[in-house]
Amino acid sequence: MTSLLTKIKILDTQVTTNTQNISNKQNTLTAGENIIISNNTISATGSITQSQLDTKQNILQAGENITLSNNVISSSGGITQAQLTTELNKKQNNLNIYDNIILNSLYVAPFSTKTTTSPSINGEIRSKILSIEDDSGVINVGNSINSILSSLNGKQNILTAGTNISISNNTINSTGTNLNSTSNITTGTINCGNITGRTGTTITAPNLVYGTTNISTKISDIETRLNSKQSTLIAGTNININGNTISSTGGTTIDSSSILSVNKLSTLGDITAGGNLLFMDNSGT
Repeated sequence: MTSLLTKIKILDTQVTTNTQNISNKQNTLTAGENIIISNNTISATGSITQSQLDTKQNILQAGENITLSNNVISSSGGITQAQLTTELNKKQNNLNIYDNIILNSLYVAPFSTKTTTSPSINGEIRSKILSIEDDSGVINVGNSINSILSSLNGKQNILTAGTNISISNNTINSTGTNLNSTSNITTGTINCGNITGRTGTTITAPNLVYGTTNISTKISDIETRLNSKQSTLIAGTNININGNTISSTGGTTIDSSSILSVNKLSTLGDITAGGNLLFMDNSGT
């Protein structure tokens, strides 16, 4: 026969177990609007569909400077709506591949150097490296322009055909008289570099000018000054010529006290004597 104490312990164990089981149960539900509870089954009797439910937003949680009251959300501090609208108006829309972009200027530079470069001016696109890509591949625009300029510098200006000249494609031809080494040329004023005449040929001009000097006038002036010069002297006996100085290197020095006795004296001018002038005939008197 089970003792009373044992029965009490069994009963206490059952109470503890039931208490735990009860704590795991939800409270008894009360059917509200459009809800039916039958035994352990709860059913909706209203007409709300899933598509209607999808139109509702999730329940909002009030964050910093936000208050929620019933269905009203309010800002309790920080940025006002006017400030928010002003700042939003400064932002650009999201760009996609079909949008057109209008910029005042654009500068592209490596990240490591962009802070040390000067900005582009209004209406300018400036880039450290500017490339374009077509079916042939990537083309460096700067290198291509430099190559074109180098080739261009090696070209002459476009020639315009003048009198007796024809130009066809890259060929220039003279349509006038065919000139050769035997041709005689008569022309007006010639302004040029060197003119070389072949041996035995003649260059004739009423006025031949070298620089600013008239050759004819210059030659005439040289001839005039040359004609006023004496012929080049050749030093004879007892004569020395050094530069423009002619000196006697021998003979007797003649001065006002000298007695001169010569066989024959010729002069182109007068003979003046300070004393007697004697004339001796063949007899010696």
